[in-house]
Amino acid sequence: GYCLFLNAKNVTKSGFFFDELSFISIEKDKQLRKGKLIRNDLVITTRGTVGNIAYFDESVPYEHMRINSGMVIIRIESDSISSNYLYQYFYSPILIKIIDNIAFGSAQPQLTVKEINKIKFSIPTLPEQTKIANFLTAVDDKITLLTKKADLLSQYKKGVMQQIFSQELRFKDDDGQEFPEWEEKMLGDIAVIPTGTSNRIDSSIADGAYTFFDRSQDIRTSDIYLFDCEAVIVAGEGQEFVPKHFIGKFDLHQRTYAIIKFRFTSGKYLFYYIHNFRHYFLSQAVGSTVKSLRLPMFQQMPISTPSLPEQTKIANFLTAIDEKITNNQTQLDAVKQYKQGLLQQMFV
Repeated sequence: GYCLFLNAKNVTKSGFFFDELSFISIEKDKQLRKGKLIRNDLVITTRGTVGNIAYFDESVPYEHMRINSGMVIIRIESDSISSNYLYQYFYSPILIKIIDNIAFGSAQPQLTVKEINKIKFSIPTLPEQTKIANFLTAVDDKITLLTKKADLLSQYKKGVMQQIFSQELRFKDDDGQEFPEWEEKMLGDIAVIPTGTSNRIDSSIADGAYTFFDRSQDIRTSDIYLFDCEAVIVAGEGQEFVPKHFIGKFDLHQRTYAIIKFRFTSGKYLFYYIHNFRHYFLSQAVGSTVKSLRLPMFQQMPISTPSLPEQTKIANFLTAIDEKITNNQTQLDAVKQYKQGLLQQMFV
């Protein structure tokens, strides 16, 4: 294709996103009269998810782009206005609130060109616009770098887990010797798997002294605890059955399973193994609307178990990757929060 034809997925809350692409030929492009972007144009979504903004600067890898009918182009026609400054302005809380107020429609929110034209901006001198835009762009670059690092770490962890649990990648002991061959066991033979007795109504978001586990992803608390141990926790109902690892006192929903009392098995190793093979639960779960697991499905889950020292090496290796992922995410959240503070202070 000759010209990239933007769709709603290409203009996100974080700017352009080029994952799913559609192109038109040079002949079709010549037939269209409107909607062709030139460098330094802004694109704003006006239908469905309204107010997403993107900036067609030199970093965009496509020379020819057109918008669809759910977007409009904002083109600066004054030498005293910086496109990048205006782009950053659209991320400010004050502009986000204005767009929310002028959008209409509930099922399919929309913005009109007429209402967009009425938006007022505070414009400093061009040199100050440039300084503001450059500073915020530098923060954006940091966010982009940390986001890419997060994606790379996630991909690396996924790949290395597949290699470890398929035994393509093996560890050696401290003397450089091979560990024994892995054994195939069932989960019920190496751990005890009870459920809790509590209900969600017994929990709260943050008031209780103990962590409460059910099928939700939010962190809840409870005034009581049913277990005080190391556990791998898996919801008995849901769609993904992502395990959690916990050590300490916790409360448990009556339809959530706690894998505890490990026999010759590292709890952290078991957590990573179950996480890597959680498709087993998806294949075993019953029900159409809400998938459910029964105790025998847990007990009969096949587990490939290396020797305990190799399990420890595997768990430590994957834990180190998780710590890097967590540290990177902490930095990313901090920089995003920092930028929000800047936008709040700069554009008032």
